[in-house]
Amino acid sequence: MFALAQFAARLCLPLVLAVDPFDARLPVPPTGAEFDRKLEESKQEAVRLYPALADPNSIFSRAVAEAEKQGRRSAPKDFDWPRYPLNVARSTALKLRIRSPHDPVFNEVVPTFTTRQGASYSQLTVKKIRRDGIEVVHAGGTAFIPISDLTDPQRDKYNTRWDTEMIQPGSIIPNVESAARKRDEEIHLHYRTRLDMHRTFSAKSKFDFERLFLEQSRDLSLTDVIATHRDRYIFRLYELAMVAEEAGNKEALERIDRELRAPLPAKTQVILADLEEKIKVRRASCDVLRTLLDGKRCELLKDGEVLLSGVRKDGKLDRGGLEILSPDHIRVTRNHNNMHSRWVFKVDVATGNTTFVPGAGINEGEGTMTFRIGG
Repeated sequence: MFALAQFAARLCLPLVLAVDPFDARLPVPPTGAEFDRKLEESKQEAVRLYPALADPNSIFSRAVAEAEKQGRRSAPKDFDWPRYPLNVARSTALKLRIRSPHDPVFNEVVPTFTTRQGASYSQLTVKKIRRDGIEVVHAGGTAFIPISDLTDPQRDKYNTRWDTEMIQPGSIIPNVESAARKRDEEIHLHYRTRLDMHRTFSAKSKFDFERLFLEQSRDLSLTDVIATHRDRYIFRLYELAMVAEEAGNKEALERIDRELRAPLPAKTQVILADLEEKIKVRRASCDVLRTLLDGKRCELLKDGEVLLSGVRKDGKLDRGGLEILSPDHIRVTRNHNNMHSRWVFKVDVATGNTTFVPGAGINEGEGTMTFRIGG
């Protein structure tokens, strides 16, 4: 059974860990009028720092919108906080190598700036940071200092390292094609690997509900594989779009727009849609059990002694957790003295009565295990 649990972990399912006893002291997001006020402040600050956000059709605005969409799928709780517009804008700018015009580096006057080759400039101010170097103004006029002529501290300061990727205007479309090939290769590799893992662990499962759970785990994992590499490809396209826009390469921009409209091959998109439908159907099959559990106080007992109790929330239950494995099976997890124990119960959804399933958990120990719903 331990191997089966490892498989679920590898498939990126959220493992049920102990609830931090200090959770109650963590800050709580504001609500109501305060949330709205701070959200608006965050939006305004994001537009101030990145003026391109004022144009919803700009490449940067579209990339930020995509980043928010991806973020809401992968980390929805981050959006409970009203500063998310600024946070998403900053993280997107970092990915796309965009510096805010209000970055202090553009207002700093360097009295004496000496390059790696020994050229010296006085009263220098950086006006633009490019992949291949920096554009500056100084007491004697203007200059372009290539990345190869920046010292290590200068490259750190302006975020232009030796490993900075140089993208020539004429190589943008080949880069798009290369990114598409990489996307397909990565999806194929990881997809096959996850399928092989599922077959191996499914063959070792002893119970039908385990096989159902593993099938759900597999489909969630395969969905994640496709979505992850699709999302990476999309951001690579936005990165290349920024280069194309700066270079005025309209052909490349048109190609990138076409790719963004369909960031997956048609066959892969069909596979993804099929997986998402299967996940939706399986989730719906557990709705009756989920409704039975939601809002109810539950208790896990051993020989009549309460080990866990509480109302299930986000898969957690007191200092443990409660997972739905199938339409009529649940798994209860407890963390005690850095040891995880798990017990599986079959649930009669009509009555709410449960029956312990011996041998289906981990570190079950000795004694009579009972689980009460609404106890």
